[in-house]
Amino acid sequence: MNGGGLIVVMAGKKDLRNVIPYGIMLVWTISRICTDRRFSPYLTRKVSEKRSKAICYKELAMTQKDYTATISAKITAKEAIDRISRVPDWWTKGFTGAAEKPGDAFTVRWGETFVDFRVAEVIPEKRIVWKVTDCNLHFIPNKKEWNNTRVVWEVSTEKGLTGLRMTHMGLVPEHQCYENCEKGWNFYVKESLLKLLTENTGLPDGKT
Repeated sequence: MNGGGLIVVMAGKKDLRNVIPYGIMLVWTISRICTDRRFSPYLTRKVSEKRSKAICYKELAMTQKDYTATISAKITAKEAIDRISRVPDWWTKGFTGAAEKPGDAFTVRWGETFVDFRVAEVIPEKRIVWKVTDCNLHFIPNKKEWNNTRVVWEVSTEKGLTGLRMTHMGLVPEHQCYENCEKGWNFYVKESLLKLLTENTGLPDGKT
């Protein structure tokens, strides 16, 4: 649920909306959701009320922070899924393994830095999920920061145009690598992978 969706809950609070700043309204609304019994089956756990509320706040916040990129191309959904799986053609030639079907495992490597992935889910023409099983991000103190994060690829087609949404679940602004990793994903998804989708030739390792 995004901020706009949360504010809809307050549709009947016209007077408050005129005098309370948006940020305070948002906090107040989240607090109501996290303590209202009507919402608790969906947003809390069977733990103490204090801990349940903390979990609720965290889950609502995290859905807004994961790195996300969206691109589109005039290709079929099947072609999009196939080209995502061609990792060395758009990400790095330092690729070993396979990335096509559930259970496949692969590694991407740049010198000391490497990331191991397992293909956790494949829904043909719809969705791919990669789970990070190990990593060494040598350029930051927490070298295992990507461990157990997931890269989710979601594909949809409308009127001949296929849209691709990539979300790195667990890669959030609080992470040490976020600034560098955001720049990297922006290039490799929005430029290199997009070029592979549209021209069948990507820019692996940033090479033009």
